[in-house]
Amino acid sequence: MEDAETTWTCPACSHRLEAGQAAGEAICGGCGQLLWLEAGIPAATAKRIKITWDTIDMNNALALQEMLTDASRSVDRLLVDISAVELLASQGLATLLTLQQSMRPQGRAIVLREPRPFVRKMLGAVGFAPMFGL
Repeated sequence: MEDAETTWTCPACSHRLEAGQAAGEAICGGCGQLLWLEAGIPAATAKRIKITWDTIDMNNALALQEMLTDASRSVDRLLVDISAVELLASQGLATLLTLQQSMRPQGRAIVLREPRPFVRKMLGAVGFAPMFGL
């Protein structure tokens, strides 16, 4: 958690965010851009997307890849709400990992938001939770 003296600057418009702004999602008061604030790094532009499928597997992994690739083109952080996902099969996980690895060299990333307990536990068990901001 950030201390009260921490400030971030919006990468889209250079507006300084309010001192003491907590880490996580924030809206820039200058341009309205959704931002992702993370300890120790500059503010990042973000986009929020919600996955509505209950399962991510080989049947929809290609659609997921296309959806997330398109959504991530103009932002630094893609905030992916997976609260509806009950099962993240190996093909779905491979798709997320491949996209994450392609974004990292440019300083960009996927952040998974609101995973169900089983999905969170599975990501933790295989050691991928920190890679996705969990």
